[in-house]
Amino acid sequence: MSTLIGQARSGERSQSITLQRAGGTVEVGYEISEGADGSFILLFQDITAQVRTRTERDRLLQLATVDEVLPTVLHELRNPLAAVTLAVEVLLEEAEPRGDAELTESLHTVLAELRRMSLVFQGIGVGGRRLRVQQGAAIDRAVHEVARIMDRLAHQSGITLHIDVHALPLLPFDPAVVKAIVFNLLSNAIYACRHGGHIKVSLRPRSPEVLLLRVTDDGRGMTPEVLAECTRPFFTTRSNGSGLGLVVCREAVEEADGRLIIDSAPGQGTRVSIELPVPAIPMMGALPSSRRSGLGPIDVHDAVKPEE
Repeated sequence: MSTLIGQARSGERSQSITLQRAGGTVEVGYEISEGADGSFILLFQDITAQVRTRTERDRLLQLATVDEVLPTVLHELRNPLAAVTLAVEVLLEEAEPRGDAELTESLHTVLAELRRMSLVFQGIGVGGRRLRVQQGAAIDRAVHEVARIMDRLAHQSGITLHIDVHALPLLPFDPAVVKAIVFNLLSNAIYACRHGGHIKVSLRPRSPEVLLLRVTDDGRGMTPEVLAECTRPFFTTRSNGSGLGLVVCREAVEEADGRLIIDSAPGQGTRVSIELPVPAIPMMGALPSSRRSGLGPIDVHDAVKPEE
């Protein structure tokens, strides 16, 4: 109370505090004033809604700024990246016939990292692009391609990645947006897993009219508080995270009349399911799980949450 009286006498009348309670936090504003007789009047008000509105406004302003600046920045980065990638590909073509195994392996590593960097740019640069388009594309190949690139990163972290992609007909989705979604989901899954962890990415018809894309991991999982916030712009638990990955995914999926569903609990891993309405799909088999040489077949069905 002495602190409040000191604030009142110094001219600081209005303040706010954050209180913890079951189910979340409450922002409480208070105002203290001194009466003529030396007494003090203290008023309290729940301002949680106002604080959240201001926070959301600030996030939207940040997002608008990013949308304005990001295309120019990415354009300036993509051009040199494409030039470097092309140069490495040429060097690789020259090195392989000479039988220089050490140089060839090093160039393959560099090329894989360059392609992953390209996926990073793609993952944050598709804002505003529509997932659903008029022309059909090989979505199964797009998912498989990203999974193979991300498999190297997972392997470096001691994480096993299982790819279960079913062969599909051409579907009306933009492959670039699909790649961005898969990249963001796999990046989150790799970050969440510890050494020895498992991740599964699957793409298959859930029914003749619904396509199911799912990424499952057995990582640390999310608390209810983090789960409630994880699709908000700029929310991240990673020191180097942008807080935009799941935002890109959610907005693209919802714009395509789909659903993004996240199931997670601390210590039980995370499952992200994306359901997209599509024209009738004939039920087809799975594509081969292409892996880097030296890695045998992988089956982690018992290590991750089962398909529904």
